[in-house]
Amino acid sequence: MTNSSSVPVVLPTKGSALSTAMIRTEHLHLMREMYGLTPWTGYEPACKCPRWTVKPCRRTIRGLTCFTRRDWGVACDHPRRWQDADGNRVLTWEPYIGTDAALRSIESSAAIGEALASGVEVIVCTGSPYVTAVDRLHDTEAPVSDCAVVIFRGGAA
Repeated sequence: MTNSSSVPVVLPTKGSALSTAMIRTEHLHLMREMYGLTPWTGYEPACKCPRWTVKPCRRTIRGLTCFTRRDWGVACDHPRRWQDADGNRVLTWEPYIGTDAALRSIESSAAIGEALASGVEVIVCTGSPYVTAVDRLHDTEAPVSDCAVVIFRGGAA
């Protein structure tokens, strides 16, 4: 690949520190732009449990591993912690699957049913900022991904 001046363009390799930083920067930008969410302290969660949005896991607050080793289903991929404009805790999962598959995965998970019973709201949308950021690493004009984003919203912090 070359640019207009015939100088070779070097793209970051998958998994390199540069590509990871570029994906994270674009991910943060898109999540704010598309869903109005900003990073929560501890952007990369130690606990994937949607109940974190209602009440934080005591073990992960202390930097320990969460005891909750539940089967969240295939929708539980790329979990991240956020907050909305009102200060509500938000957890997102961004799997490489469409919304129909994400909904089937969520509906079949007893653990997610328990989380919903504890007051967690779940929203499934088309348009994963994470998958879009990965796509745009190599094609800056890539459209918004049609992969799902699963949003869990709880109470105020």
